[in-house]
Amino acid sequence: MNWLQTIIFGIISGISEFLPISAHAHRKILLWLFGVDGIDPLRDLIVHIAVAAALILAMKSMSEIIFRPPNGSRGYNRMARGNRDARLIRTATSPMLLVFLVLSYITRSIPVPLMSLFLLINGVILYLPDRMLHGNKDARYMTRAEGIMLGLAGAATALTGISGLALILFVAAARGAHRTHGLNWGLQLCLPILILQILIDIFTIFINLSSITLSAGFLGYLFIALFAFVGAYLAVKLVRILSARTGFLAFSYYSWGLALFTFILYLI
Repeated sequence: MNWLQTIIFGIISGISEFLPISAHAHRKILLWLFGVDGIDPLRDLIVHIAVAAALILAMKSMSEIIFRPPNGSRGYNRMARGNRDARLIRTATSPMLLVFLVLSYITRSIPVPLMSLFLLINGVILYLPDRMLHGNKDARYMTRAEGIMLGLAGAATALTGISGLALILFVAAARGAHRTHGLNWGLQLCLPILILQILIDIFTIFINLSSITLSAGFLGYLFIALFAFVGAYLAVKLVRILSARTGFLAFSYYSWGLALFTFILYLI
């Protein structure tokens, strides 16, 4: 990649990670358009570390929403609320990571038409919550079964074209959770997925150490990391604003448009 492509790749990689669109699909499409080999575990590792660091930094400022009492409630124990959220995340994490590993192995390489289909499905997933009745449930009223459902939704990140965050938002809305709570659970569940991806990248690099080359060059990787970090941090800020105001319906149309664009390129 040249310098402009490197900057674009870094920014899009970061932004798409925490918007309800498939980051993996965006990276694959960009590399396809740039005519670059998509197999580079070192590049993947750098991107995953950068976006994980951005999420950790952004999550420090999420406590206001996480511990905010529900509308109309008084005297609610904020620490208890945090403990409930933590329990829900713990319940969701184990099945999520297990299913993510299985799906990652099964779908290591998917054809472009299938990726386009997944992007279409992702648009439907984003479209439906806007047509549902808006609930106000928080972690106090979410069962363990619902926590497992959230985890299984997050594991869909392994499917190129499906956003795990979008599916978590859909499951949370279907179970009557407030959109803001669903977003926070989704962002928190992104972190263990990213940590697992980092470990997978390190393992892949280790077993292919003799064939690993710095295809982007040192400065290229540095630029990818920097712009991925900035893009990811801004994306977290943006989804929080959208969650509190307009929601994510616009991204359903974006997913459908990207699916059509990708399929047309494939036919050409």
